[in-house]
Amino acid sequence: MIHTLTRIMIFLSLLSFIWKGQAEDWMPDGMVVDKNGNVIHVVEMPDDFTGPKKTLTTLAYIADIEKGQTIVNLSKSKAFEVNEKFEENAPPPNDGSGFLVTKYLRVGEKSLPVDLLKGIGAISSGGVLPVSVGPQVGVMIKIDGGMIADLYAKTYQDIKKLPKFGFVPHNIKSLNKYKVGDALSYSVRGGLGLMVGAGAAVNYGKLGAGISGNIGIVAEGTWICNVKKTGQFTVQARYVKRKLIRLMAYASLKLVKTLGEAEASKFWGKGVGAFFEFNLADKEGLKAYKRFLMGNVSYAQKLAMKIKAAKAFTKGLTKFNKIQRALMKTPVRPLMDYSSTLTGTEKKARLDIPVLIGLKAKRGENFVVSKTKMADSGLTFKTHLGVWKDERETYGLLKRNNYRLSMFAGNFQRIFKQTPKGESLFQSRFGGNYKYQYHSEKLLEGELEEEIFNLSRRIGFKDKLSKLKIQQAAVNIRKYLEWKGKEVLIKGKKVPMGLKSKKKTLGSTKISADLMIGMTAVKELIGKAISSGRSWKGKGEGLAQKWFDNKDNKRWEVCTVWIKTKRNVLGRKICKRQILKEVKNGMDLAYKSLVRMQKNIADHDYKKFSKNFAEFGKGMTKNKFTFKTVIDQVTSGDLHLVIQWEGERIPKGELVLINSKKFRFKGLRRVRKN
Repeated sequence: MIHTLTRIMIFLSLLSFIWKGQAEDWMPDGMVVDKNGNVIHVVEMPDDFTGPKKTLTTLAYIADIEKGQTIVNLSKSKAFEVNEKFEENAPPPNDGSGFLVTKYLRVGEKSLPVDLLKGIGAISSGGVLPVSVGPQVGVMIKIDGGMIADLYAKTYQDIKKLPKFGFVPHNIKSLNKYKVGDALSYSVRGGLGLMVGAGAAVNYGKLGAGISGNIGIVAEGTWICNVKKTGQFTVQARYVKRKLIRLMAYASLKLVKTLGEAEASKFWGKGVGAFFEFNLADKEGLKAYKRFLMGNVSYAQKLAMKIKAAKAFTKGLTKFNKIQRALMKTPVRPLMDYSSTLTGTEKKARLDIPVLIGLKAKRGENFVVSKTKMADSGLTFKTHLGVWKDERETYGLLKRNNYRLSMFAGNFQRIFKQTPKGESLFQSRFGGNYKYQYHSEKLLEGELEEEIFNLSRRIGFKDKLSKLKIQQAAVNIRKYLEWKGKEVLIKGKKVPMGLKSKKKTLGSTKISADLMIGMTAVKELIGKAISSGRSWKGKGEGLAQKWFDNKDNKRWEVCTVWIKTKRNVLGRKICKRQILKEVKNGMDLAYKSLVRMQKNIADHDYKKFSKNFAEFGKGMTKNKFTFKTVIDQVTSGDLHLVIQWEGERIPKGELVLINSKKFRFKGLRRVRKN
């Protein structure tokens, strides 16, 4: 009885908390993940902010740079009408909007243990295949770097004329090689530490095999800089310096060539960053910019102290058009600076069967506390960000280059207003983001439909997504198997009539899903979890059970199936058991996390709140049943769920599955209140 009364009191207090916050509902923008693997955190200004921009961005989480090239066709959908006169190998149609080309290159290698003993102390055995087993003592080396360029090409033929590798503009002459909006980023990372372990090796002639395991500690340093051309003579530049300490366990398997590796690590560290705009037509501005690129921000800061924000710009007519725009008339303009602390855990694995297939997998949780100060505004933003991330990449002849990302980020943001007496709390807000993204550099004909189906396995909405038709060009004009007027699909693929020697490549293609969860929606989920108790968790299992009770639902829609048959009773039972276990574990994690989040709010423990928020997202996104169960609980709160796609031979587009009740979105960004 006492336990029940306590629960009722907690729930009533929570309802009061929810009611007070309704007038200040907030929803974050969509989560942007750039080609570096960085989570881009958008800092949105309060309504009374009078600075040059209402939003600015900062790097909230840094990952790895990958290698390759992507092409995005900027044309409207109507340009992609496919007809028999369109040749398969012709350049993709374009209505004059051009192409956005991203070139990215990674230089360097992964973690590499170097054995300083070189086999000293190893015990060897004789025989046909000599085996040696012994200790390893040495160093762990981590080093890599990269360059990324987002460039614009007017025509498809112009893509070949673009620089093969991006280069950072360092004066007016090199800046003129880029168009307004072009952006580049470069990164350097290095680390050195100690490791101990053991290994076994087999050597026969020039052939060899071995297995080893090591543990170690590595001190890492990362430098990343982003540059974007904003005008004829102006660029925006920002950088982040980060230092980490990483404890890791490392293992590898070698047969002539390394076949597999695994790494688990725990890390913590700090980072600092700055964001400026530079006028390269000004001698002092150019000097400050060059020093900034090398990591010296003090010169720009000294110049900025002499400048008043109100005098940094003037209105004037440009030479190229008749519209009035803001022209920078000072050497530098400060935008913001920030500092952060980072902790987390990460697991990596790699399997590589040379030429045929390779797999990279990375999963982990990261917690970032960042403090962002806006220049000349008196505003300071302190953000607690919890990130759960799961990445998979496949490559080789059998799988080509495919990349999948599943990520949830929960953040709690506090806004402080600078006063003569010090900082005073201005506002608190929190919200969540989920992102699923699939990207292929060489998507084949028919695979886009399959990926749309795979997306429905993660988030549901099969009825809406199955009707999603994305125009593609050039795609082979051919007939497909139909039954009762509908195309027959096997695992989401259309079945072609007749053989064909080669499928058409759609080229670089990306499709993603983004869910934005508003503050009131999170409060509502917390309230319902606490009021319903453990019965809240059972809603997911009930939904999954109902799905399996419907004989029209096929097991291959939710489970991996290698051989499809009309009926497989045992396979369906195994699939059902697997899915119900996933749902139970996911809902249990989501429930416990929501209960903890309420306690974190009461204790004003925003760091733990963000950690539990990330755990909630991990549980919610186990599969489509946990996902749908959770979002169906939101009735008075606000959600926005959008599907987006873009590519070389498909148009950019989006499908809104859940429309925000309060805000209007353009892509992943809110544009204004309704």
